[in-house]
Amino acid sequence: MPDTIIHDSISSGSALLAYGESPQLKKNRIFLALGILITILITLVTAVVLILRTKIPLPRSTVALAFVWPSQKIPDRWPALWKTAQIKNAPFPFFAGIAKDAQENYSPFALGIFDLTDAVKIKSGVIKLLSEVEFQDYVYEPIRNLPASKRDYTGAWLKIWPEAIKSEGLPSYFDLKKGLGGPINGNLWKTNLVISAIPDTRSASKGQNYILVSAVPKLWPSIQELLAEKSINLNLDILPESITWNTGEQVITSLKLEFSEAINATTAAIIAGSIGISDSKPYTLPDATVIRELRVPYQTISASTSSQWTTDDENQLIIDVKTAIIGNRTELENEVQLPENCQGGILALFDPKNLSPLFDKYGFKLTPDGRQLIFLENRGYLNVCW
Repeated sequence: MPDTIIHDSISSGSALLAYGESPQLKKNRIFLALGILITILITLVTAVVLILRTKIPLPRSTVALAFVWPSQKIPDRWPALWKTAQIKNAPFPFFAGIAKDAQENYSPFALGIFDLTDAVKIKSGVIKLLSEVEFQDYVYEPIRNLPASKRDYTGAWLKIWPEAIKSEGLPSYFDLKKGLGGPINGNLWKTNLVISAIPDTRSASKGQNYILVSAVPKLWPSIQELLAEKSINLNLDILPESITWNTGEQVITSLKLEFSEAINATTAAIIAGSIGISDSKPYTLPDATVIRELRVPYQTISASTSSQWTTDDENQLIIDVKTAIIGNRTELENEVQLPENCQGGILALFDPKNLSPLFDKYGFKLTPDGRQLIFLENRGYLNVCW
């Protein structure tokens, strides 16, 4: 067999390369690429497992915790510490929280992998707690336990612990599994709180503030306290179905009570007495001075053939079968316009200026742009939108 002659037409070429690449070399490169890919996958899986097993340090007095993505805008009125944490933790999300400090003041904190040694108060593995104050005690919870609800989960979520807010002093324990929480989608917070279904009342007229009392009767004592602070004392023997009110400068300018049945004389008298209408009974003192004792106006209301009364300071009361209105009726005829993604029956809604003192207490504003805070029942769960 004659010898094979190889012709190399490339001036700088090699006669060996003219045969092509060795099959063994191709296999080696494939195995190397697979090895690198497997190493990367193992590294990623290991990192995820380690992160999920990591226990994060939470103040025992935590009252709220949110999962925040780098792309989410933090409003200007929210704590500056959260903005700092978001910038320093990018491109990763972080946890924004509020807890009571040793003086029982509400203070912000953040959890992430940032490296801010001056402000970092405690560290657990790769997770650090960032705060401007020292908290009294900490608990360590696995990070995998933090999402409050996987229903419609899209990443961002918020969880609060109402009992920690209401309690006086610092709590002696902390239960991560309890609390009210769920995902946040834009201006809608879907919580995990199961509630009874209510009729879809979105088309009904509401005032600045509204509560469907029949759905949350346990709130009535708190509602009474709120009204008493505005100089309206309603010690009713029958709870109303709902209450609607508008406020001015520190006063209630109009109020509507709706009942399930016709308002009887006793209930009407109590409502009338709350705005200064009263019966009076004369008494003669030993020195012959005559005084009058003011009483709930049962006699005045029972004997009256009118359904409308006006006080000396021109405050007006109207009783219309199942409805009692104090003040200006037209103020209460405000039809609620819900955002498109807010669906369900309205449980309550509040004007942001009435809630500002509460949110200011925690250092941030929850209802931007003056929009009402609306509580809804949707598919058996409590939703909140603004």
